[in-house]
Amino acid sequence: MSEASYDAWADIYDRAHSYLGDDMPFYLDEALECGGPVLEAGCGTGRVALFLANAGIDVVGIDISGAMIGVAKDKLRKQKELRHKVTFLQRDMSAFKLDRKFALIIMPFRSFQTLLSVAQQRQALESFRHHLVPGGKLIIDAFVPDLEALVNDPSVLSYLSESRDPITNDLLVTWNQSQVDTYSQILDIRHVIDVISNDGHVNDRFYRDFQMRYIFRYELQYLIELAGFKFENLYGDFERTPFDEESSEQVWVVRNP
Repeated sequence: MSEASYDAWADIYDRAHSYLGDDMPFYLDEALECGGPVLEAGCGTGRVALFLANAGIDVVGIDISGAMIGVAKDKLRKQKELRHKVTFLQRDMSAFKLDRKFALIIMPFRSFQTLLSVAQQRQALESFRHHLVPGGKLIIDAFVPDLEALVNDPSVLSYLSESRDPITNDLLVTWNQSQVDTYSQILDIRHVIDVISNDGHVNDRFYRDFQMRYIFRYELQYLIELAGFKFENLYGDFERTPFDEESSEQVWVVRNP
């Protein structure tokens, strides 16, 4: 997990990911059930943390990227009523210490997969358990590895997503290009983001490089159990559909015994 690679996302992240949102009702339901406080690990620009704070939940968001945390703090400054509900801190989720414990820790949008080694993943899970109250919950979202996509030609750009700039209404189309290290299970990813005006012209193009570690269902289950967590649920999406062979998401809900 590199601070610099995610710093480079700060200027374009919200614009390129404005389509996200189907996960937020799920995290809100879990936060309301637990009652807070909530720790969001890998909070980025504060998308989920600020949503929970708006619903009255006390939240701490941590992220390794100082630039992403800077964007989150800028948003917070514009929402003065939330300043007593949410705190943003620059921390490495694989090695952090806070002087408080939480009823719920969440890792939305595959942030667990920015940890690029098993050692980092184990360290993070142990830190999460240390920061949870007894009976507290941990929620991890990870994508299900697509074996066909893993063997795609790394020189080919494939369509990934599109979103609307909330200010200019420009269309942002994201293309994906990735190279796979099957030994370490690391994806070297390049996202190419085209900014397209309403008249169809490509006004700008951004390139963003980063790495993620793909992880399989039973591998992640083993790591979670090794860290001492008790399994509660595994969903295939944020509608709480049971996980099966057709699932594209792994949404894990586990407890600190």
